[in-house]
Amino acid sequence: MKETENNAQGFLLVDKKEGWTSTDVDRQAKKIFHQRRVGHLGTLDPFATGLLILAIGEMTKFLPLLDDRWKVYRAKLVLGTSTATGDSSGDILAEKEVPPLTKEEIDLALKSLLGKSMQVPPMYSAKRINGERAYDLARQGKDVHLSPQEIEVSEIFLIDYDEDRKAITFQATVSKGTYLRTLGMDIAHRLKTEGHLAQLRRLQVGPYLVKDAIDILEANRENLLPLTKVLEGCRALPLSDENLARAKNGSTLFLSPQSTFLLVEDQDRQPIALYQRKGKVYHCVRGFRHD
Repeated sequence: MKETENNAQGFLLVDKKEGWTSTDVDRQAKKIFHQRRVGHLGTLDPFATGLLILAIGEMTKFLPLLDDRWKVYRAKLVLGTSTATGDSSGDILAEKEVPPLTKEEIDLALKSLLGKSMQVPPMYSAKRINGERAYDLARQGKDVHLSPQEIEVSEIFLIDYDEDRKAITFQATVSKGTYLRTLGMDIAHRLKTEGHLAQLRRLQVGPYLVKDAIDILEANRENLLPLTKVLEGCRALPLSDENLARAKNGSTLFLSPQSTFLLVEDQDRQPIALYQRKGKVYHCVRGFRHD
């Protein structure tokens, strides 16, 4: 299968701009790569910037296999006011005087969030309730009831405190599903005041770094990464004609252990299927379409 304009496939590390939705980035990628199938790993709020991992074409099948258990964020928390959205875009809900604070007191408040806890996602989130996004229901003025979920903060530390602007800049490493807007409000409450996020930047998702990402408007085919570059423990391995025929049918492969994942390719280096090792054999995870 030779690559044509409408069957580009691969992964793209994007540094999302402020004001863009994650879906906006998907749409732009569809235009650039003339591809209908584009997906992303982990939605970023419009006000947030930073790393967004895109899958193009057939690679959308494999997004769930990528390691996104931990994410690293840098955030600016403005004290004194809370908003409906938890960021600067929402209406002010409450105001409260900010007490005199030392960096030591702020650091203690941050460290108190370390470990596992239960967190209720914000009303203005991408969580689905009976098939509808929570933020759509909230904007319609409907009641939004979200269940608490377990999260974990493995690292959090203070970068700066601007006393004049009452703004805390901090960095946190958190488990998948953690909402930094809620975390920001928790920090403010521990400091006996209110707060909302003014800035949020995602620096890392699993092993993937924002320093390796590009502006979506500058993306081209040369920036697309193959599955073997983004899926940990994945390698391509030449197979015998017999095993290649088995792979084309999705049959089990009996091979000496090579890696956790095996990308099977044909003689033209076109992908046939992805296999995962379980015990002493490889089982087919997903096959690739050949239009």
